[in-house]
Amino acid sequence: MSHSPRVWPADARRIVAQGDLGYLEGARWHRGALWFSDMTRCKISRLSPGEPPEDIADVPGRPSGLGFGPDGTPMVVSIDDGRLLRVGSSGLEELADLAPVAFHPNDMAVDREGRAYIGPQGFPFGTDPVGVSLIIRHPDGRIDTGGEDLIFPTASRSPATGAPWSSQNRSGHHVPGSPRSP
Repeated sequence: MSHSPRVWPADARRIVAQGDLGYLEGARWHRGALWFSDMTRCKISRLSPGEPPEDIADVPGRPSGLGFGPDGTPMVVSIDDGRLLRVGSSGLEELADLAPVAFHPNDMAVDREGRAYIGPQGFPFGTDPVGVSLIIRHPDGRIDTGGEDLIFPTASRSPATGAPWSSQNRSGHHVPGSPRSP
């Protein structure tokens, strides 16, 4: 039986972490470790090779998209209260209140200059989808939007090459001026 090269058969898989984890979101590889948001437990965690998962910060508003500033400082979208937060040495610090411009900001990518590109959910589940724009939070604190009529933009990524951000989303729309993802 053949299988997709991206999906390993069950007997070839290995467990990299187990136990006491909830619904995981926003996984990012950073400085030799896998960082992720545990939406169920409201925590940002990190998994280093050969170690158990380590909780880094509590995010009461449910953490979602993760990214890292140019200096390596973790940033996270707090989905329930619509905020972009930085994880500092003294705890969480608000970088932006996104609630006025987005319903349930969700996934995020951060480019080399520190711009955060955030894809909002835009509508409550169970209702008709509503097209949204991406939210762009600049390092100087300015908030802009980009693209339009995106339906729940997800799987955002900022390529390691430093190329402009690209969007994959369920509507098939694309952010004008950005390269298409392969």
